[in-house]
Amino acid sequence: MSEQLIRQRGSIKGSLTSFTKFVEAKRAEHVLSDADVVQLRDRLLRVEDLYKQFNEVQFEIEAVIDDAKLAEQHDERANFDNAYFKITAIAKIILTKYEEKDDNMSVHSSAAAFSNVASGSSSSKGVKLPVISMPKFSGSYENWLEFRETFESLVHQNEALTPIQRYHYLRASLEGSAAQVIKSVEFTAAGYEVAWQTLCDRYNNAKLLVHNHIKSIFSLDIITKETSGKIRKLVDDLSKHLRSVEQLKQNIENWDPLLIFITASKLDPKTLVEWEKYSAEIEIPTLENLKMFLRSRADLLETIEYRNNSKSINEDKRRESKQNSRSLLSTSISCYYCKKEHAIYSCEEFKNLAVDKRIEFVRKARLCANCLRDNHVTKKCKIGPCTRCKSWHNTLLHQDDHEKNTSRASESNSERQEQKTTVLSSGIGKLTPSYVLLSTARVQVFDRFEKPHFARVLLDSGSQSCFITKSMCERLGLQQENANLSVFGISNARSKIQKKMRQITNVYPKFSVSTRALNIPPDLNLADPEFDKSGPIDILIGAELFWILLKSNKKTCGKNNPILQETELGWIISGLVGEACAQTKTSCNLNTNEELNNILSKFWEIEEGNLTKVLFGDELECENNFSETMRRESDGRFIVTLPLKPNECEENQSDIASIIRHDFYVDDMLTGAETIEHAQYICREVSRVLKSGCFELRKWCSNDPLVLQNIGETNLSFGILELGADESTKTLGLHWSCKNDKLLYNVEKIFNDQKCTKRTILSLTAKIFDPLGLLGPVIVIAKILLQSLWIEKLSWDEVLPFSILAKWTKFTNELSKLNELSVNRQVVCEGATKIELHGFADSSERAYGACLYIRSIDDKGNVHVNLLCAKSKVAPVKTLSIPRLELCAALLLARLTDKIINSMTITFERCVFWLDSAIALAWIQTSPNILKTFIANRVTEIQTLTKTYEWRYTPSHDNPADYLSRGLYPSQIMNTVAWWHGPDWLKLSVYEWPALEHKVDDLPEIKSKVLAAGPTNLRRQSLGLYPKIGWNVK
Repeated sequence: MSEQLIRQRGSIKGSLTSFTKFVEAKRAEHVLSDADVVQLRDRLLRVEDLYKQFNEVQFEIEAVIDDAKLAEQHDERANFDNAYFKITAIAKIILTKYEEKDDNMSVHSSAAAFSNVASGSSSSKGVKLPVISMPKFSGSYENWLEFRETFESLVHQNEALTPIQRYHYLRASLEGSAAQVIKSVEFTAAGYEVAWQTLCDRYNNAKLLVHNHIKSIFSLDIITKETSGKIRKLVDDLSKHLRSVEQLKQNIENWDPLLIFITASKLDPKTLVEWEKYSAEIEIPTLENLKMFLRSRADLLETIEYRNNSKSINEDKRRESKQNSRSLLSTSISCYYCKKEHAIYSCEEFKNLAVDKRIEFVRKARLCANCLRDNHVTKKCKIGPCTRCKSWHNTLLHQDDHEKNTSRASESNSERQEQKTTVLSSGIGKLTPSYVLLSTARVQVFDRFEKPHFARVLLDSGSQSCFITKSMCERLGLQQENANLSVFGISNARSKIQKKMRQITNVYPKFSVSTRALNIPPDLNLADPEFDKSGPIDILIGAELFWILLKSNKKTCGKNNPILQETELGWIISGLVGEACAQTKTSCNLNTNEELNNILSKFWEIEEGNLTKVLFGDELECENNFSETMRRESDGRFIVTLPLKPNECEENQSDIASIIRHDFYVDDMLTGAETIEHAQYICREVSRVLKSGCFELRKWCSNDPLVLQNIGETNLSFGILELGADESTKTLGLHWSCKNDKLLYNVEKIFNDQKCTKRTILSLTAKIFDPLGLLGPVIVIAKILLQSLWIEKLSWDEVLPFSILAKWTKFTNELSKLNELSVNRQVVCEGATKIELHGFADSSERAYGACLYIRSIDDKGNVHVNLLCAKSKVAPVKTLSIPRLELCAALLLARLTDKIINSMTITFERCVFWLDSAIALAWIQTSPNILKTFIANRVTEIQTLTKTYEWRYTPSHDNPADYLSRGLYPSQIMNTVAWWHGPDWLKLSVYEWPALEHKVDDLPEIKSKVLAAGPTNLRRQSLGLYPKIGWNVK
């Protein structure tokens, strides 16, 4: 069976070799023909299927092959992966270079070919015909017939084009929903006919086509103001839809009365009156009579419009236009006095001036004394007189006779009064002003070259004119003409426009509006999705177009909230904004005149010496502590150490203080010692120190009874100690047997008869308590199953597919076998003379992991290797190459080692890391600045964490981390010696370890060149491991 599979694999590898030779040959040619590009694209699609076939065959081979030869098969897979991804990458790069040329493949050649086939080349000698552009179709039934006829004429019936070229033009011509119809059809020569037939079957629906054309007739644009262009458009649109209905073999001979009624309802009042006059003499008018009338009417209006335009152009050359338009346009008015955005007659600072000061300022600023503006003199002002005396000045400038005589006296009196008064006032106010949103929309405006530009439009039904800003006019490339136009706002505030407007209004809205309280339905297509954000206005649309754009649908957003109104541009929002959405302004003020009295009181106060307080004892220590330890964090907060007195035990017994500080988890202590005497000393002194603070330790337990011989029986704990959380919350719990000094696992029974869903699997997996990762190969199976559930996109309570359910059932059925597993707690041998740390990392397509082993040598020269801890992770859903995953595993190993070394107190004479990926190993030994970003970032961190350690190569079959990447069932892990004690050669002499060097000829992911760096500067680290004697106390 395996020989047959190997032959199948050989055939697949031969196909890949053939594709490689083809790509290399075309790569050497530098310039490819269109046929070569198409052939390369088709071959690449076939090779992608080849990769799937290889994986299926390889999985079957690995399932039946002996374990001894499994590593050889892994190498086969790795070699094929490297060859496949390398050659497909080269092919895709070649295709990318020709994509732009292929995408922009001109229709010129096909159109010319079609022209030569249809009419012969002799008919077009000396004549250069314009290029026929390809039609576009987005799925609208109204445009289907036009698109079908055009495409069949240019492409489908063009014998000069190949099927693959026709398919390319078809895909380039489809947009929107139409493109989705053929999206699933394979892009091949044979797929073209399928795609075209699928498209025709979808849109050659006579019933729907007729329905849409009749709907369009009923929805013809209404003419509000008679112009020749609008009338002609009405006739043309009606004729187009009727011709389409006739092409669909519908009899429209008796439709005239209905069509006349529909068309007449779209006419403006004047044209409708003329039609009634025209048809009065006809007994039963026909549709043709109406068309003839409308064409004649359009010709007449076109003549009149031409004459009016010519006349207005001549008049513009002779004199400036003096047309005045009034608008509710909001213009920015700057105060002449305080320069803020309000009129001077609204300025509180100006009003607080004395009348004669106001008059003096108006004269200096050369303002009109009547309306307080600077664009005309008082004699020409058209604003009304003073409301008090009816004279021609502003009411703010009005002076009574007695005010003129007593103004100076009153000023002096007020000054004297102010000097006698002492005032201290303060206030705080919160203002939530009402705010009205105006209607805005985001539109596309086309310039004279039909190029679209995005613009923000303000819809103002109260404006008689439409406006456009100077910047928008320049973007559109419009021709500008001189004008003399006055724009009036509220209170006849006038702005003059001679040619252009720099801005229509200020940034609108003035402040951002909170949309959470507006209750806008999420399914509405807003005309301006960013109506709540401040931004410039490019165009103002007045009443001339506002009501044409308006539709009948309207929605409310609730009480004191704006109203939504449907328009041709989408839904616009306008109206009063409630307090929850409006901006809140809070102001505070303080006014005091007490300072003057304080200054005067200094004249009679007794002067005192400059006394400095002298600090003693605790006060001085507190101040010194503050000045020495006060600092500011990056988040801006200030931090100072509390002035606490030092602990006595930290000064006299630093070892006991270190145990209390580092070996407690909440109220549980877990520590140990090398000898019984030292353990008894720790037990005695820790109890004494904590008892002095009224903390009495209880439930002592140890693996040696002599350690606890001086502790009362009431404070002892015997038997098995549970580690971690409460047992009732765990699926799999970790325990310590004090008597045997072993770690045990307690697995609760899992009942598979209940409904198994993603929720139950996640719940049970989360309860597995394995802090050291000793069961990493078992737990990674559950992690991979969880990822499979996410990939399948199953809901939380949906029943699992059979394939996943079978794997989960097998996993849970075997989980109880872990109750038989026991692991020695002590990983360092007795009387160790040398201790080393060895780490292994590996990855597969589904997971990657790292494990650490302690290699200790006793005084007799015997070597002991034991598993210390492990960690595994599931590979990301997004597919990564195997070398990249191997690098991720190496980074996980580096982080795990750094955490272990920093948390323990044993010194390692040597730290060695092992990988079975030559590429990842070469990356780690390369300077990161020549590697690509993904690789460089991880290599930098690895080199930082392990710069004093060794990295070496190990064969795949000797790598125990392979179990973390592929997983082991509980029945398998118990008998897997390599997992618990590492590879066999780790117990041998250093000279019998795998070779140190393993070169890679063509290292991937390189920017320019490769630099290799070896480890230097070995440093000593302190690491604490499981000692010979240990206990737990609560």
